[in-house]
Amino acid sequence: MKVFSKIFVTGVSLFILAGCSTPLVKYNVDQEVLSLKINDKKRKEINLVNPTYNSGGGVCMQEYFRVGASTPEYGYIFTEHTAIKSNCEWHGLPKGYFVQSVQRHSKAKDVTLLSKKKIGQYEFYKYSLDGLKEFNIVVLWGANQSTIILDERGVLSQEIQEELSANL
Repeated sequence: MKVFSKIFVTGVSLFILAGCSTPLVKYNVDQEVLSLKINDKKRKEINLVNPTYNSGGGVCMQEYFRVGASTPEYGYIFTEHTAIKSNCEWHGLPKGYFVQSVQRHSKAKDVTLLSKKKIGQYEFYKYSLDGLKEFNIVVLWGANQSTIILDERGVLSQEIQEELSANL
């Protein structure tokens, strides 16, 4: 009986902790602030200027939004966040779709991966378009959710990497 009660208490504790974990990505529509999890106590706040925001959902969607804006410090930032319900299957957002979209929009003939780095739940990619222009993609993964950020100048990518490294 003692073993069962220990298992029960452990299970309930894990359930409560999992339910109270910090969300990976939040967007405050009223304040126009995108917030990214650095760790359980620290977040990276990004103030957007006149963003375009779309939210949606479906049978399996718990949360879905797209937000894009030009900012003085980062240039153009586009974010797509998807979180699905636990009873649905999910394979994540295809990063290749975003790379192809940038290539098509820029009318570039060639896209080359320049660098790739993983820190915790983040993946950072730097690409070159025809050897003339560079762009960055940040991917943030979590249980049943993923976020892709298109970072025009790479400043945001660099800041996130520095904050993550400082908080390891």
